[in-house]
This record gives sequence, C-alpha cells and structure tokens, in this order.
Amino acid sequence: MLKIADKTNPGDIEAMNPDLRPFFERGGKLMQFHGWADQLISSRSSLMYYEKVRSFFNYTDLSNNYNLFMVPGMGHCSGGPGANAFGGPSQREVSLGGNGQSLKFDSTHDMILATIDWVEKGQTPKSIIATRWNNSNITNGPEFTRLLCPYPQEGIYKGGNDKNASSYICSMPN
Repeated sequence: MLKIADKTNPGDIEAMNPDLRPFFERGGKLMQFHGWADQLISSRSSLMYYEKVRSFFNYTDLSNNYNLFMVPGMGHCSGGPGANAFGGPSQREVSLGGNGQSLKFDSTHDMILATIDWVEKGQTPKSIIATRWNNSNITNGPEFTRLLCPYPQEGIYKGGNDKNASSYICSMPN
C-alpha cells in the first residue's frame, strides 16, 4: 500500500527525501520527536526516515545536524501513559491546568530551548528530561520523569528511584 501511495503521491505530499544537504549547509539543525504510542502516524515512519538520511550520508554521525528523540508511551505529539511533557512544538498551547509544559524552563527539560541552545550556542542536546504530570494536570505535580535520548540510544535504568530521570543513562540498547 505504501509503495502505491509513494508512486501516485497525490498532492505531492511525500516528505521522505533524505538529501538534507541544502538544509545542513545553511547551518540547519533538525530536532525531531515521535511517540512510540502514536495512534495516528506510525512511529516506525520516523525511524525509517532517520535511517534513510543516515544511509544517504553513508552512515556518518548525524548528531551535529539531526537528532531524533523517540518518546516511550507518548501518543501523537502528546498524551499517553508515558512522560510526554518536554516543551516540544504543539505542547505550548496547553497552559496551567494542562499537561504539556516541561518541568523546568531550561534546555535540559525543554526541547525548544534545547534546540535554541543547539543553534545559537552549538550545544548539541545529549538528552531531554520529560515529565508525566499526575492525572495529566500540571497543578498536581510530577508523577515521574524519564530521560529521552537521541536515537539510536535509549534511556537505560542504572538503579535508584525508577520515577526519576536521574536513575537512567543514555546508552545503546543491548
């Protein structure tokens, strides 16, 4: 079915071209996130695109220009049972009483601020701390935090309180 859709491409909506050279040559930085529990767009599509880009660039390290963060338990852009609040795009509209705001307004907890630091200060994000708010409501405080890592790394439990992101490290899965 995907091959038919790619071939017919109604409306010229295909966005799978892996040649990001013009963007990278202008100094562009691509920060992407996708929820593993996305009910609308398969999370595998982001992995497929990332791998196509890696293949195009002969499997060189892309982390200076492109980082993909896969978010365990997050639905489409937000929601789901996982830690899904990290100040990403589309999460800003949810304010006090909502669930999209990051725990702290800094580049460690907020993806937009991390992107700004990456572009303006050259600080490549090594991880993002995401929050799950109690009852999906920021006024109830955090239920737990998780470490989001740039793909292909993932947050690996190293010991301690499993509700704290500090109990995880970014590492390659076994």
